[in-house]
Order: sequence, then C-alpha cells, then structure tokens
Amino acid sequence: MENQHELAEHKRVVGLDLHQQKYSLCFIDLGTGKRTFASGSLRIKTGIDRLVARIEVGDLVLLQDDSPLSETITDRLRRHEGVMVLVGRYDRLGAKWVASGAKRGRVIAKSLAEYLLETAQDKRPALLESASNTSTAKRLLQLGLYMQELAARTDRIRKNLDDLMEGRNLESSVKKALDMEISYREPLTVDGMKIPSNLAEALLPPNKEVDDGSFLAEYQKLAKEIKNTL
Repeated sequence: MENQHELAEHKRVVGLDLHQQKYSLCFIDLGTGKRTFASGSLRIKTGIDRLVARIEVGDLVLLQDDSPLSETITDRLRRHEGVMVLVGRYDRLGAKWVASGAKRGRVIAKSLAEYLLETAQDKRPALLESASNTSTAKRLLQLGLYMQELAARTDRIRKNLDDLMEGRNLESSVKKALDMEISYREPLTVDGMKIPSNLAEALLPPNKEVDDGSFLAEYQKLAKEIKNTL
C-alpha cells in the first residue's frame, strides 16, 4: 500500500469493500466527521460506472486486492483528478478482521475507512504512527477493542443459535436470545469502547503475537508500549 499521503489534501476518506460482485462504501467527511454508506451490484453492466460516480474530487480511498475487479476499479478511480486510491493487501487487513468475526460489505468498508482515518497522518506512513502520540494510540486501541467485541458478540449469537437449533437448554437459550436482542440493539461504535486500566490482560489478544505489519500486529505493539501511559 502506498504509504505517503496527507489528510489535509482531502475532503473525505473512503473505505471500499469489493466482495461477491457487490461493492460497499463508507464515507467519512473530514470536516464534519459524518459517516455515510452506499452499496451496489457489480453484476450489471453499469455497476462499475455507478461505483466510480460515487467517488468525488478530494476523496482518499482504501480498498483491498482480493477481488478480481480490484485492479480494474483501481485504474478507473485513479483516472479521477484529485482522487487518491490506496490498495491494501487483503492478508494484512481484511483477513485479520474477517477472522475476528467482521462481515464483508458494510462492516469491512467501515473498518477500512476508520483504519484509513487513524493511520493516514500527514506525511507519515500508515501503520507507523508513534505510540508517543497518546490520542492516536488510544484511538487505535479502541479500534482493536471494537473488533474484539464484534467477534465476541458474533460467537455468543452463533453458540446460542446452535443451542436453540439442537434443543439444548431451551428455556435458558430463549432467554439469552431475548437478552442479546435487547443488549445489542444499540449499535457498537469505536468511540464507545472503554479502555480498561489493566491493558496487559484486557487488551492483548490471547492468540499468538504476530509481527507481519498488519493492524493486529500494530495493535498488539501499541497495547504493550502505552499500557502505563493512559
């Protein structure tokens, strides 16, 4: 992925997910912080044209390289004057999020936009922001917590659904389903993630640490480096 880009030169950051002949977009207005979404089919002849028409002068776009249409759409978007397009490797971005329970489409598009917003600092390489910047580090940790909670919720729902389908502990399973319906009605947000005081145990994933330049690797590194500074 290109690693030199300035937010000051752009009006919006855009997360673009291409999956199964469908596109999903998340736009974050850099002036207001407002988030908007769009999606459409790429099966129809005008699909790519409609996608390209949604991108405006001043947009900074991040997509991944795992779709057969990634290269074609990237070339089309780069023909727009005043638009910058960054392409990230799927195995370094989306694959980690999908493994954590994130859904392709709107959720990944939002994650890409949030990731881009937090890592695209003026003239600084993405993923290399110094942990001494407490505000940025805190935001990245919140993003990591968001992905962890998203995965945990998905696991709870799936487990309870399995119990319901198998007829195990029906009374308890039905109650859990109702409780989750009420508890999860409020949308999960990155801003709503509270950083606990014990970062070492609460934030670091229980799985093996990685050092591959991915978001997960950067998240683990930051959690270690600033656990005594927040």
